[in-house]
Amino acid sequence: MSGLFEMLNKIHKKPGMYIGRASATDLFMFIVCYRTAREELGVEPTEKEMEFYGEFQPRSQKRYQVSTSGSWARIIEFYTNNKERAFYRF
Repeated sequence: MSGLFEMLNKIHKKPGMYIGRASATDLFMFIVCYRTAREELGVEPTEKEMEFYGEFQPRSQKRYQVSTSGSWARIIEFYTNNKERAFYRF
């Protein structure tokens, strides 16, 4: 099984093949499902994955100077005004 960051590299190269289109929201849902599947299989996340899961949302809020219950994907999409642009900004 590929690690999260290996999968993100694959998705970056061919988003349509993995998540249907280049969209930050679709990428967010993939990451949530990926994490859930690994938990269900009893596969422990790496230290780097745990850092990402715990730090990317607050870092996105800080970068865009917002406090919201919206996901990092929605924040990036809001400030780029485009799902595809938000995907590549991620």
